[in-house]
Amino acid sequence: MRASRPGVTLMETVLSAMLVGGVLATTLQLVAPTVRSTVHAGNVAIAAGIADAYMEEILAKPYADPESDNGLIGLDDGETAESRKTYDDVDDYHDLVENPSFSDSEHMVPNHTAFKIMVVIAFADPDEPSIDADPPEDTGVKRVTVSVWYHGTLLAQRVGIRTRGHDRIMRN
Repeated sequence: MRASRPGVTLMETVLSAMLVGGVLATTLQLVAPTVRSTVHAGNVAIAAGIADAYMEEILAKPYADPESDNGLIGLDDGETAESRKTYDDVDDYHDLVENPSFSDSEHMVPNHTAFKIMVVIAFADPDEPSIDADPPEDTGVKRVTVSVWYHGTLLAQRVGIRTRGHDRIMRN
């Protein structure tokens, strides 16, 4: 009869490796959705911050162009879509689409080039600001909608109201 030697057999090593591999595979399947969820939550928070910053910037502008209020929505003479520095009223931001994200008119938000910002300005019904004015003419109320997208998915949207009356109050 053969004397047993201390140590681990090849069969025991293979079984141990298979067991550890199975446990590792199961653990990774449980962890992966958590990591994806955490990344998504982080992107939603970034998008919300970007949307809030844009809304704050837009609503800080006057209701109408201080030089020539033509009653139209969009850029006026001397304003260019290439630079928000030329924007001097709320409706200049209409149809703004920026990618990558910029804040404070020219400073790039680092590591967020996958985000896309879209802004829509519309004349709103004074009695129900969530509804567009019909006909679409100056009602003294503008609805501002800022949407932030990430790889084609809407992550944040903010809606604000700017009124002509607000400018009158702030001047007095």
